[in-house]
Amino acid sequence: MQTHTIDIPYFGGSDVPMPYVLLRHVATGQLVWFANFHNPADAHGPAQRWRDEAVRREVALVNRLHADGTPVIVTGDANDRDRFFCPLASGAGVTSADGSHLTSSGCDLAPAPGVDWVVGTNDDLDFSDFHRVRGGLVSRTSDHPFVWAQATAH
Repeated sequence: MQTHTIDIPYFGGSDVPMPYVLLRHVATGQLVWFANFHNPADAHGPAQRWRDEAVRREVALVNRLHADGTPVIVTGDANDRDRFFCPLASGAGVTSADGSHLTSSGCDLAPAPGVDWVVGTNDDLDFSDFHRVRGGLVSRTSDHPFVWAQATAH
């Protein structure tokens, strides 16, 4: 339905366009925004400041896309755990398919969270059937697990 990109800082802070799309479920007509990001690793020197800036932009995008009530799902390699999820959860009201969530006392990460995430706006999405798979074809094609979950919009 709609395709866009947003500039996200990558190695050395250089902006790289990353995708977000609006899709409509054929049978129900339900609209959902999907965004996918790859925040920089420390492979070319310390990149935390660029990851922090990336998360700031990602929070702003989720809030803008969700302003009209359309659910938003974010996936990708954040190269971070709490410094990705906690600002996104508190700033944009998301929960994670792995069970990480915001509580009244702070951010509660799932046991052994990875750097690869599936998160979504928590007031209109429920996640189930979360998987993080390694081995076999996954290990031969990536240094990351294959992460997925079922999301139900309500």
